[in-house]
Amino acid sequence: VLLMSISLCVAEPLQLPGGHLAICTVRQPLTPAAGEIGAYLLAHEPLVKSLGVYGVSMTTVLFQVPGVGAHTALTRLQEVGYCDSWTLIEREIPTNSLLVASAIQAESDKPTDLLTPLGSSTVSVGSDGIVTGAVSMLYASDELYVFFTSASVVAEFPALELRGAHAITSLCNGGCDMSEEEIHSAASALAWQEPVLQKALRRPSPLVDLRGLLREFLEERNGAAYDIAEDPIAERVALVSQDSLRSFLNTLTSVYTRLSDAGDVPLQASYFIKGFLQGLGLDPFFYYFKDGYVPDVCADITGALQPEVLVVIGAHMDDRMQNINDPTARAPGANDDGSGSAMLSELVRIFAETKTVFEYTVRFCWWAGEEQGLLGSTAYANELYANGTEVVGMLQGDMLAYRVPGAPTQVDMATRSTDYDLTMLVNQVTAHYVPEIRIGNTTSCCTDSASFYNVGYAAAAYNEAGGYTIDPEYHNTMDVVDRPGYNLPQLQQITQAMLAGAAVLGNIL
Repeated sequence: VLLMSISLCVAEPLQLPGGHLAICTVRQPLTPAAGEIGAYLLAHEPLVKSLGVYGVSMTTVLFQVPGVGAHTALTRLQEVGYCDSWTLIEREIPTNSLLVASAIQAESDKPTDLLTPLGSSTVSVGSDGIVTGAVSMLYASDELYVFFTSASVVAEFPALELRGAHAITSLCNGGCDMSEEEIHSAASALAWQEPVLQKALRRPSPLVDLRGLLREFLEERNGAAYDIAEDPIAERVALVSQDSLRSFLNTLTSVYTRLSDAGDVPLQASYFIKGFLQGLGLDPFFYYFKDGYVPDVCADITGALQPEVLVVIGAHMDDRMQNINDPTARAPGANDDGSGSAMLSELVRIFAETKTVFEYTVRFCWWAGEEQGLLGSTAYANELYANGTEVVGMLQGDMLAYRVPGAPTQVDMATRSTDYDLTMLVNQVTAHYVPEIRIGNTTSCCTDSASFYNVGYAAAAYNEAGGYTIDPEYHNTMDVVDRPGYNLPQLQQITQAMLAGAAVLGNIL
């Protein structure tokens, strides 16, 4: 059994008669925020009028749902990709309790191994709602156990043998009440890893009211005074060129390999992108994040009204073969992620050549180290977060050009490690400006948007239909432009969609 994680949360008194504890699990070690799942349920399930989110770990979300409609709501979460599986515990949780979820590290481990140091007495609840006693098991499986105990037991946790406790998180998105100081204190006592601590301190809301922006967008476009012929975004969408996309791709894929740690060879791609940006009159910069790796490449169109606030548009310029440790293999990477890199180049070209002015600074970044685990984007997003940089939203394009022969052109939006409100906004933007493309969703995970999402920034990710592995030449030498299934019209349409999304987020003036 794979090592998972632990989630702790001191719960506030619940006001949900008949509510039950729901456990939502995923296979990938990145989940939607607990608050995001809650927002989805409240917005889409009419029987779910209120719920309490207890916490989230890297693989498990714990929350309470009303008894009425619970099965329907959880089934819907599985259908849309928020949960790979779910369990409903039809028992209310006592108030003021500490709820704990963890994973068993090895098949030989048992849930009782963790409970032994605490004793086995049943928790009792006094008339004041205070929990006393040791622990009470709520749920146990081969991979997960959930129990609650009194807050006074927290002090004992550092002394326990928490096998598998490599990542601990406490997210107070609605079901608990912990101050930032308390989170830091718990982090110190329980040796939380820095990325997990950052996730625990996740900001409660984005800089911009994305739902409000969506309402404004729809009201304006549906208003009697709106004329798409006079819309500056539509004007720029029409400028996206297949020839321009192909030209960029031809040069990028001519680099023998763009494997980020393959020495000087992938640097050819870095300098090609830098020169391309300089040719448009921009001032690109390299962001070095790890010794032995090529840098990220970024460039700005500086905002006219709030230049200190960013909109980040990204794709990863690196690629790989099936053996990620082979720097000698030919790796053209035309789709993964040459397609996203070409998309990014086209956005920059059009915005620069049309001298587009935005309210916010729009930063275009080609990430490196994505194939080794989102290294370049993670380092960059963490630095922005640590510096207190405000980000309206981040849009990522990864694998955009493959289309099953005979299938319609389609863009799939990622549902994992992405912001629901931002995704709904850009879906409407796509439907308005690129009506000929189908819009779907994918549970495939993950690309560089997750790096921004994990530190609290709103992020959305665009993919081709079917997610990241439907392309038969995925991580193969034949991932080139001129082959069956590589579809420039689809790449053009998704590029148009992302251009429109960037223009709306950047607030074109």
